[in-house]
Amino acid sequence: MGECLNFPDHYNIAKIKMTDMITLTEHFRSVEEIIGFSNSLSYNGTLKILRDQLPKHRLDPVLESVFVKNGFEETNGKVNKPEAEKIVEKLKEMLKDERYRETDEDGKTRPITFGVISLLGKDQQKYITKLISEEISSGEIERRKIACGDSYTFQGDERDIIFLSMVKAPDLHNPKKTISPYSVNTKANKQRINVALSRAKNKMILFHSIPKDKLSNPNDLRKKILDWFYNRKTEERKVGMQAIREEVDRGRASEFEYEVAEIIINAGYKVIPQYEVAGYRIDLVIQGENAKLAIECDGDKYHNKLEAWQEDIERQQVIERAGWTFWRVTGSAFYKNGPEALTSLWEKLKELGIKPSI
Repeated sequence: MGECLNFPDHYNIAKIKMTDMITLTEHFRSVEEIIGFSNSLSYNGTLKILRDQLPKHRLDPVLESVFVKNGFEETNGKVNKPEAEKIVEKLKEMLKDERYRETDEDGKTRPITFGVISLLGKDQQKYITKLISEEISSGEIERRKIACGDSYTFQGDERDIIFLSMVKAPDLHNPKKTISPYSVNTKANKQRINVALSRAKNKMILFHSIPKDKLSNPNDLRKKILDWFYNRKTEERKVGMQAIREEVDRGRASEFEYEVAEIIINAGYKVIPQYEVAGYRIDLVIQGENAKLAIECDGDKYHNKLEAWQEDIERQQVIERAGWTFWRVTGSAFYKNGPEALTSLWEKLKELGIKPSI
């Protein structure tokens, strides 16, 4: 007869399994390169991305950027005509390109759809809509579901390919004038950008008239967008480290955990700190495409207390019964051997099929 668990153990395991199913934040719409920006901006990297796409259906490059060197804003309205015209020119090219003709989903072929989102006001949206109606047939507009709007227009909607118009441009009359930040600290701004950059399923193209090195304020959402398009993997790693630093500053994680996580993140893995499972906390979780690994960093000062150590092991045993796999490292081993203390970790990740993704 197998091991008989007492009632509290049964209850805890059921709670872990069910809580994981109920509270897990999942995303099915967009491929990882696209939704990764919102995952970093609004979900602290914890969003589980379940959209899988066969290589033959990928529209590489998934993230594309177009710098409109001659872009400028109209004095009496938030319109960037050169940027708008470049968007419509690109749209017309793609409509004729066989690569962007049709897509296959669940064995059904349908036309690839397009959308254009203005990141600054409705004036740009109206101008682009006018150009589209003048230069693209109504039949093609309907067949490809071509639409132009702002974030709110596309709330709850999606397209295969989204064009983003940043609109904002340096002042032609005063080139040295600083561009006011589009603050990340404003809830409405974050929500607007979160929606805009999560409407595309397969490809997203950013049109911008601000040089990518022009903005320096790290809290400017425009800078974050440009950094994502031009240097996505570096940005993902920075966000991962920032999330762990926040947990250290809150007193919920240790410097030891931070140093371990830094090595893992720099190796290209996604790490979630202080992962909550039905009232329990796991120091670090490495999230793979189809599996995850729990990491416990045993600080020697804390675990020299026998009672705390036993409590920690009992907690691990309960979570393991719910299907989790653990890997542990002690502070003494880590600070004595450095990165070599993680040798068995890489073996465990390989065994679980968890691969670097950033």
